[in-house]
Amino acid sequence: FLSYRWDPLDSDFVAKVNDCLLSRSLVRRQHDVSTDTFTVTTSRVETFLDKQRLQEGRNFQTDFMMALSVSTVACPIVSVASLTPLTLLTESSACDNVLLEWSLMVELQEQNPEFRIVPVFMGPIREVPEEPVQMSNLFLDCDVFSNIPDVVVRSVNDRVLEFFTSQGLTYSQNVRSRSVATVVQRLRSNLGVQVWNLGTDVSSRSSTFNLSGVHMTCGKKIFEVLEASEGEKHEKSEASASTSTTTATLRSRVGVGAPTTAPVPVPVPIETAHPWNELNVDSVVQLFGQWFPKYNCETLQDNGVDGHLLVKLISEHKLEALLGLTPLQSMKVATEFEKCSH
Repeated sequence: FLSYRWDPLDSDFVAKVNDCLLSRSLVRRQHDVSTDTFTVTTSRVETFLDKQRLQEGRNFQTDFMMALSVSTVACPIVSVASLTPLTLLTESSACDNVLLEWSLMVELQEQNPEFRIVPVFMGPIREVPEEPVQMSNLFLDCDVFSNIPDVVVRSVNDRVLEFFTSQGLTYSQNVRSRSVATVVQRLRSNLGVQVWNLGTDVSSRSSTFNLSGVHMTCGKKIFEVLEASEGEKHEKSEASASTSTTTATLRSRVGVGAPTTAPVPVPVPIETAHPWNELNVDSVVQLFGQWFPKYNCETLQDNGVDGHLLVKLISEHKLEALLGLTPLQSMKVATEFEKCSH
């Protein structure tokens, strides 16, 4: 999730980083404990960039908050452009969308330590005729941090609380009392990318700044964090599966009764003429309602379900009311099918 304020430099930089991330793929090595075999799969990196993902006619705040809540890594662009408007905020200010995104990031990380925040720090640009463009150190050459107010913006915190409540998610007691200064400080406490140090002529205060080259290095660093995070999730999943298999084996050896949860039945193959591949909403909803509680997305995909169709229907919000899914659950289902389809 790429978070930034609409500023010419920041917007251009984020667009280039986004393109860099979209060109990469995650490689997953899956271990089937029962057969002791490994399968290697690849899937492209998915990003959320507002100008590409938000849709006209929809509540953009709700949509970007849902996207952020299902992201693995959040990348806030911390720059003079993004910070300066925050210095003017008061307790009664209108909701600032950048602060809203940052506040949600902080709360998500507080609820789940595995949620990664990789701040991208960008210093002010100094341009001198006939000299290389310089990017200054944001922390040394700018006093914007000292001007961040220690005030609680009610409109922002209320919106975060409203989102967590509407999605049935737990939240901390700090949601209501978190100030602007606290949010910014929490972002700074995460090890991030200092763009001025990505140049070729690095000094203690600034570096030769080549935007076309720096964004690739920045994208690479963000991808490495995403790759590490996905790897940790995979290792935990495999460890859990291995533990379950070992427990089942021990149960059978010592004569312990079978667990109370019935095993998932082997799915019946779907006939070729099945209406999954037709834009028949009623049939799709009926079948999806029968299958989804029993089988995961990969099982459905393997049995002929058109994942792209489901993603389309989910994105058009045709399944939510009929199946009783919350928007967040709907987005998670869409994400799972996207992974399967790759």
